[in-house]
Amino acid sequence: KKIIMKLNSSSSWIIIYVFLFFVTSTIKAHEFTKCDPPVEDQLKVNAVAFSPDPVEPGKPLVVKISGGPTDVEVTGGKATLSVLLFGTKVINIDFDVCTEFGVKCPVAKGENWNGAITYDIPSEIPSGISATAQVNIKDAAGNDLSCFQMDIKTGSDNDVSFFSQVIRRLRAISSALL
Repeated sequence: KKIIMKLNSSSSWIIIYVFLFFVTSTIKAHEFTKCDPPVEDQLKVNAVAFSPDPVEPGKPLVVKISGGPTDVEVTGGKATLSVLLFGTKVINIDFDVCTEFGVKCPVAKGENWNGAITYDIPSEIPSGISATAQVNIKDAAGNDLSCFQMDIKTGSDNDVSFFSQVIRRLRAISSALL
């Protein structure tokens, strides 16, 4: 027997909303703090989320950011993504705010905004590394608009730690030499 379910328009919308909830819930909110030294947050960043979380080597990382209402009009500028490992910058990449950061410019003073950065995580980065990702946003004249940072980790808790991988690789090298 075939079972045919007839949907009315309100039940169709409910199904669509449930589907969208599950699709968008794959990007989880992530805790973040203001940079040190602090920058006045003129963009009023209020949410940061990234996917995948934790970060997976060899896969693209999508960082979504939202804020507002802004204290200033945004007509251009750059967002710099920096990754600090043991306090040292190992990655420093600039994104144009209006074209590569996903902000629909201009953003009028007092408006809310959304942006996103996509970065391909190199597959050579081992799992188990903890680092700090920092996003510094400047206007077209180079004035600070916002800066925030968050702790990130590569791989899942089930992955082998970075130090275990280093020890395993050193043993393999020493075995090959002997």
